[in-house]
Amino acid sequence: MTAMAEHDRSERLEAGNGNYWRDPDGVWRYAWGDGPVPRARDRLDADGEVVGLDAPELAPDALVDAHTIARERGWQPQTLRMVVHRRRHCPPVVSFTGNGQPALYSRAAIKKFDAWLAAKLNAAGLDASRWPPRLLAARDRSREFADMLNDQGH
Repeated sequence: MTAMAEHDRSERLEAGNGNYWRDPDGVWRYAWGDGPVPRARDRLDADGEVVGLDAPELAPDALVDAHTIARERGWQPQTLRMVVHRRRHCPPVVSFTGNGQPALYSRAAIKKFDAWLAAKLNAAGLDASRWPPRLLAARDRSREFADMLNDQGH
């Protein structure tokens, strides 16, 4: 095993603003639910060190801007920024700083996050088919989602 391979196994390498991570076996996974990213490959630098990932869902023509995601969800762009900040929506895979460009999202990452969140909400006794989630059980035993019921996402 080379020193680089030991280094790769000792640290968690993330990409896409935390939407993806590389496991010790070199498999790129979604941050939510740990499912493997289809057809993901390591992105290497000139020295052969892994610096990120390449995947079809991250191709420029496969990404969608924040305005589109907000509109599709019936939100204002600032609502999307708020729920991302509160970790109730996956972050954009690409963020631009200081140039007024909207953040870019991967539809595949959003789909994976939505499924993960729905499973967690359902496990807590909440119906995630509508926003805000509706209480199905007598209460949220872990209280993990109590604040979410009070937040209308606006």
